[in-house]
Amino acid sequence: MNRKRVSYSEYYGYRGTRYIRRYFSCRECGSISMEEAYELIESDPNAVIIDVRSYQEYDEGNLCSSINIPIYDLERHIEKIIPDKETVLITYCESGIRSEDGAEALKAKGYTNAYHIYVE
Repeated sequence: MNRKRVSYSEYYGYRGTRYIRRYFSCRECGSISMEEAYELIESDPNAVIIDVRSYQEYDEGNLCSSINIPIYDLERHIEKIIPDKETVLITYCESGIRSEDGAEALKAKGYTNAYHIYVE
């Protein structure tokens, strides 16, 4: 695995009133790059790309072949839409924060192959 070495100041940033994690590739924690996402999609034709942005953001532009399940609807609807818990699921959004939350929610629901695309 290719891991990028980062300093403490690069790893943590301040946004509003909370600290956020800066995103870097770490497949074990569910964070993958666009290149790694492409490799997963190529290796598994059943992989699903989930855009967790709002419906309006999705309509303004999206990745080809992605489905839109806004982060606020994800936990309620995912099991109806994708019942197989072994399916490779890749979440994305504009900045990477909602997609990470989405991947964590999917893992909490029992999806074993949930990833999010980190933003560089």
